[in-house]
Amino acid sequence: MKKSIIIAALAVVLAGVSINSYAVSTFTDLEVSATITEVCTITTTPIAFGEYTTGFANELVDGTGTVKTNCTIGTDSGYVTLGQGLYKVAGTDAAPQRLMKNAGTDTLAYSLSSVSSGGTEWGNTDSTGKATAVGTGADTTLTVFGRIPAGQNKPAGSYTDTVVATVTW
Repeated sequence: MKKSIIIAALAVVLAGVSINSYAVSTFTDLEVSATITEVCTITTTPIAFGEYTTGFANELVDGTGTVKTNCTIGTDSGYVTLGQGLYKVAGTDAAPQRLMKNAGTDTLAYSLSSVSSGGTEWGNTDSTGKATAVGTGADTTLTVFGRIPAGQNKPAGSYTDTVVATVTW
């Protein structure tokens, strides 16, 4: 009797298991994509003129800073413009007359150029901006030459300004 129960149980177990069992599969494609957009970044290092001795006809002070751009590979050639600053006087975006200001109302004139101190004013238009390299994915560094003209008789103090640097492509 025991043998018949064991054989019957074994028959039930084997009936549920197929010896020739095959897995069924199906497939589809998984698409993968990405988009790289043209983009440029811009950073600056400041111009710190240092000490300026006022009132002397031959005392001009030069300084340099940088504008660094980095554009996606293949981005068309762009240009960098420099705004008029916070304390501008009469002038245009093409040839701004820039001023630094102290804590009071006193101002100190200065200029910014892309070629050398005292050169053609670096403006805020496409024709007075500085061309940058075609996008290479690497930094392009442009030097900003600054000059405080001689002969300005001003009170002692700290004079500052902020100029917006823009890259357009």
